[in-house]
Order: sequence, then structure tokens, then C-alpha cells
Amino acid sequence: MNIRKIFFEMAIIIATAAGLGIFYNFFAAPKPLSWIYIPRHIDQASDSALFAPPPMPQPDSSKQLPVAAVTELSARPQRDSANKAQPKAAINRPIAETTERVPIAASAQQQTKPLEVKYEQVLRLSKDTDVLFLDARAENEYNEGHIPGAKLLTALEFEKHIPEIIGLPRDKRIVVYCGGGLCELSHQLCDNLIAFGFNRVFIYLGGWEDWKQKQKQ
Repeated sequence: MNIRKIFFEMAIIIATAAGLGIFYNFFAAPKPLSWIYIPRHIDQASDSALFAPPPMPQPDSSKQLPVAAVTELSARPQRDSANKAQPKAAINRPIAETTERVPIAASAQQQTKPLEVKYEQVLRLSKDTDVLFLDARAENEYNEGHIPGAKLLTALEFEKHIPEIIGLPRDKRIVVYCGGGLCELSHQLCDNLIAFGFNRVFIYLGGWEDWKQKQKQ
């Protein structure tokens, strides 16, 4: 057997595969990969953003009434001591006669990217049962070890978990992590959660590796 011929054929196969991969990445992939890894810029989460209760909506009382009721109130003449009381039929008419309502302003601004949390903040959040920790890694990695209380939600299988995600309140604090370092799974999961309207999403960039190291100290 000609060894040189074997290596030559292997080189052709590798070069062909690399060429097809490069062609797909730049011309067919929906999200092309860059040649050089550029870490994302993530702002640091403040303690007030992490531990303060979610902002309460400040509804305008006039905007909560049906359109018909608001129109009636604005058209009603001013009452003075000499005017007769309004008829009971007008006073006692139920508000829910129509389902059309004036829209209420949003209580919180939509989040566009996650905020970073450090180990000390994660440690404090892990003791709060109202905070949801999500592990974005594969199931076998999760089974080998994870942050206590964290639930598995593999980023690459996000669609399978949509029924669970939809039922969560959008202002719930969610901390996402993966293996740390160059791992992109936590970023992908955060992007999906934010796209679903969650506005308190945080990312632990150190991930499982940082957690393990700090726990040993």
C-alpha cells in the first residue's frame, strides 16, 4: 500500500471538507461565524437591579375604564349643589358593558440583552427560592454537576421547553450559565428568553467552572 497516496487522498478529503464548511459559513449559514472570536460586551448587573422588587405598574385610572365609560364621564355636566342627582340607571350602569379598553402603558422597559452577575451575586441569588437558575449545557454535563437548585434547559433544545417558558412571569429573575470561558450556550439561551419578553435575565459568564473553583476556596 502506498503511504504517500493515502496521505494525499486524506489531504484532498480534508481540504474539500474545509472548503465546503467555509463556503456554507459565509454564503448559506443564517448566522455566519467570524474567523476571530470576539467576546460580547455584557454590562455588569447592579445590586439594585438584582435584589430590588420588580417595578409596580402605575396605571392611570382613566385609562383603566372602558372607552364608553370615559366618554360618558367627559360628557357629563359639572354638578353643583343646585343640580339634581344623576338618575340611578346612569349611576349604576355596570362598567363591563364593553370589552374595548384604552391600552395601559407598559410598566417596564423591554430588556434587549442580559446583564452579567459575578460569583458573589450568584451566591446570594442561589439562596433566594424566587430566582430561577437555568443550566444551558448538555444533559450529561448537567448530571455530572451543577449549581444547586438549577434546572436543565439545554440551549440547543430550547423549542422543547417553550411550554414551560410561556407559563413563567415575564419579570421573574432568571440566571443563566453554562460551562464558562468560550461557551456560547448561555448567550444563546439568554437571547431566546429575552425574545420571549423576559426583562430580568442575567448571565453568569464564569459558569460552572468558576462556581466549582470558588466553592473549593
